[in-house]
Amino acid sequence: MMKSTLILLVSATLLFFLGSPRAQSQITLQCTAPATVDNPVASFVVEPGSENEKELLRKAPHGAARPSTHLLVVRWRAGSRSFSDKPPYMQGAMAGFYWTYCGFSREAGAHLIQKNDPGELFGTLVDEKTGVLLPGGFSVTFSPDQQAYMARINNDAGVENIKVYSRAGKEMWSRADGLVAPDGQKLMADKLSVHWDSSSNLVAEYKDAKGHQHSLTLSKTADGYWQWSQDSAR
Repeated sequence: MMKSTLILLVSATLLFFLGSPRAQSQITLQCTAPATVDNPVASFVVEPGSENEKELLRKAPHGAARPSTHLLVVRWRAGSRSFSDKPPYMQGAMAGFYWTYCGFSREAGAHLIQKNDPGELFGTLVDEKTGVLLPGGFSVTFSPDQQAYMARINNDAGVENIKVYSRAGKEMWSRADGLVAPDGQKLMADKLSVHWDSSSNLVAEYKDAKGHQHSLTLSKTADGYWQWSQDSAR
């Protein structure tokens, strides 16, 4: 299970612009770095009560704090939201029910709070203007046009799932990370490199067994379903 093998990283950049030309203006907030083909073990980048979290709390535009060890308060433009841990709390940073403040994006107008419980690792967004709670993940990436965002969650089986939401929090698409052939049998890719392109299309890349690079684009079919497009290889 992913949560039982997480590596704690003491210093990392929580809010960053991805440097690739293909996705220059997408914005990512995260408490946990997703697993990748090159690094199959997902990693915490901030812990509750850590110096990393304290620095992020200080940067919240209207203030965010821990009045007590197991209470997190995040202020938005016209109010506040409270997040309370529950026993057994934090057990060696690997188990228990607790919340972690993961930062604020001025461009996206949202705070990310990670939720860790024994059955799932995910998160929630606090809208800075309305105070509305939106579904999130342990990592959230906003599209360049700010009309959608991609969230990653981890379930009790240790499977990372990718979800796409509208900016209003409506789920548009959800799949386990990886790619299965159309026949539903052959595993074509264990992990996908997923990002928004400059036109706010969700793109996934992977290498096949022969080392060929493939690119897929998430698109909506005529009957209203979302699916990966026919890939292009190079």
